[in-house]
Amino acid sequence: MADECIFCQLLANPDQTLTVHETDDFRAWLDINPRAKGHTMVVPKDHLKSAEELGGKLKDMFDVARIVGEKAVNGLGADGYSIVVNNGEAAGQMMDHFYMIVFPRFSDEESSGTPTGAIFRPKEDLDENDLRDFMAKMESASFNDHSGGSPPPEMRRDYSSDEEESNIEKKEESKSGSDVRKGNAEFR
Repeated sequence: MADECIFCQLLANPDQTLTVHETDDFRAWLDINPRAKGHTMVVPKDHLKSAEELGGKLKDMFDVARIVGEKAVNGLGADGYSIVVNNGEAAGQMMDHFYMIVFPRFSDEESSGTPTGAIFRPKEDLDENDLRDFMAKMESASFNDHSGGSPPPEMRRDYSSDEEESNIEKKEESKSGSDVRKGNAEFR
């Protein structure tokens, strides 16, 4: 299967890529059909199909994407960059090999300032109760760490602390009477 993967073939033949950064585990190369100046693919060297299979190395992959983005800022004069992750076919992952995309962004281009998430229309039919239901289901869902370890401490949430509970109550009080979506509008 990996023999048929175009990314695995490119990884085996580095002279066929325009590599802009490489580590022991990842290679970042310019896309041959760029959608932006400096459009770069960040690809794990192992044939991994998803972020879940990447496990603990996902942070390392984001570090590579950040380095590529900074190189676009410093080398191409980009004013910013977007890191895009499409995990699974339904999310738009077009290869059976996990990857990230770095799109350098330039303030003089038409798409400047448009977040990559702008393709999603607001779900006007959802209310705060729906959002709280989603939160409860997601918080209680199991987490399968394919790397064999437990989630890193910064991903664990401890509700036993009085200080944490107090912070949660303060956040809820500050949002009382307002739509949760309005409170999160700045993150769209």
